[in-house]
Amino acid sequence: MNQDIKELIQEYQLDKPNRKREFTYKRYFLMAVADSRGNMTKTAIGEMFNRDHSSVIHGIKQHKFWWKIRDMEYLRGIHPLEQTLDIESERVSKKYIYDCHCN
Repeated sequence: MNQDIKELIQEYQLDKPNRKREFTYKRYFLMAVADSRGNMTKTAIGEMFNRDHSSVIHGIKQHKFWWKIRDMEYLRGIHPLEQTLDIESERVSKKYIYDCHCN
């Protein structure tokens, strides 16, 4: 079920110790997607990203905050990921994760 997330982690090298925004935004977004699917613990999500559970909690909180205020830099940073994830068939609320169509 999380194979798509694992592939994106590898493609964007999100499991490496890189704190640049372009990587951080994508990492936090994918952490929120994995958490919203409900089949993994925070520790298991962290292991996918080579992070601990507290980093996952922080990342999910940051995603929710940036999403709530509709931070355009964040939305542009995560935009390529929305087209690669298949959440149509899942119980995940698209509104919770994303509903932007920014360029």
